[in-house]
Amino acid sequence: MLVLLCDQLRVDAAHLRTLLDTFERTRASVVASAYEDTRGVPALFARDVFPELEALSPDQGARGVIARVASRVVDVPLPGGGDDVDTPEDVSRLT
Repeated sequence: MLVLLCDQLRVDAAHLRTLLDTFERTRASVVASAYEDTRGVPALFARDVFPELEALSPDQGARGVIARVASRVVDVPLPGGGDDVDTPEDVSRLT
């Protein structure tokens, strides 16, 4: 399952393809984007971690699951992945 957010401007089709290719090559439980000392989304999750994702409360994100299964995660660098858009000022700053 691919999980991604709509406010990450640096995510493009090439990065998503790299996530998919890495997942197909490694069969890791999670293939996560790595940026700014963070492992996060966009990320691909294998079926073996679905129960952990399903157990998340509405106010929790997938980053906690990624941290709990850290030994089964493969990282894909995403330069600028921490740049997200929450305000009109963010759009101006990042574009």
